[in-house]
Amino acid sequence: MKRIILLLVTICSTALGQMPDNFSETVQKAINAVSPSVVSLQPVGGMEATGKSLLPEVSTGVFVSTDGYIITTSLGFDPAPPSIIVRLNDGKICSGKVVAIDKIRKLALLKITTDAPTPVPQFAPRSEWKVGQWTIACGRVFPPNAQGVSSVNATVGILSALSRVWGIAVQTDAAVSPNNYGGPLLDVRGRVIGIIVPLSPQSDEADAGVDWYDSGIGFAIPWEDVQSVFPKLAKGENIVPGFIGFATEIPNPSVAEPVLVDPPKDSPADKAGFKKGDRIVSADGKPVATFAQFKTAISGKALGDTIEVTVERKGKKDAKPVTITKQITLAERPKKAEKEEEEKEPGMLDQLKKNLKDLLPKLPKKPEK
Repeated sequence: MKRIILLLVTICSTALGQMPDNFSETVQKAINAVSPSVVSLQPVGGMEATGKSLLPEVSTGVFVSTDGYIITTSLGFDPAPPSIIVRLNDGKICSGKVVAIDKIRKLALLKITTDAPTPVPQFAPRSEWKVGQWTIACGRVFPPNAQGVSSVNATVGILSALSRVWGIAVQTDAAVSPNNYGGPLLDVRGRVIGIIVPLSPQSDEADAGVDWYDSGIGFAIPWEDVQSVFPKLAKGENIVPGFIGFATEIPNPSVAEPVLVDPPKDSPADKAGFKKGDRIVSADGKPVATFAQFKTAISGKALGDTIEVTVERKGKKDAKPVTITKQITLAERPKKAEKEEEEKEPGMLDQLKKNLKDLLPKLPKKPEK
């Protein structure tokens, strides 16, 4: 009986978050490992051009190459501020500039000029990620001490989901804030899992997700994906979402069947010959059962990228469905279509009210007296 009680106490202590004695030391070693590659970033001027009140005065960045390239969040750097103060791990101050923006992943690539190689952190491979593992969210935003050095600040949580915001991000419950956006999300070995950015599944606006501050939901772009887009960004090429022209009648893509409405005229879908009623069955060879799965398949695609789409089209009368496969190149998003989509798309509260209304039984009207 005593052994059972002791076992229950141990399980409860772990569940309540009590850490082993060496956990604090493990976290400190992880932070120290990444600290040389973490910098603080202070945009100077330009905030009045954005009209955004949530822009941080100081944010965080991480060296992504040995020749002075820094990856951070695009929040506060799109449009590019006139100047950027970059404070390194040793307290040295440099001037930085924006090289390019990834509008899909909410990333910005910055550059400083330096004679010495800049330190790049180790990264944790995707194959080793597991939901429930410890994560450490880091930033470098506090004022420097008397010696001119600012320490790395950190919060601890778990990796709570692996494929979020249409598959482009991982999720953590470690507390993050606008000041820590652009900082690294680490494993307990000090390896970078991803770069913390503001994201929202409901919106792709520049500051979407910022209002989730300290909500227990934070997102990070996987470091491997950062590395994959780095060459294009380093050339000064911005990465912007592409437009395909597929839509469904049901507002909630998670439950919507992948059956198309009429593609907009001259959209890539229209030019490829897709029609109303076509049912998407695969995208780039991956099976599609809901419209959400299709959105996930194309979420990382940018303007100019190509995707292979296979649909089934109903035949006349009792004829078997016809399978059609097309290669589609994503085009620039029309401003008119973007505005119409914003006007048509209901907010989360509006959609919740509609769903509840549909679920409630219709009560009989009271007879008139």
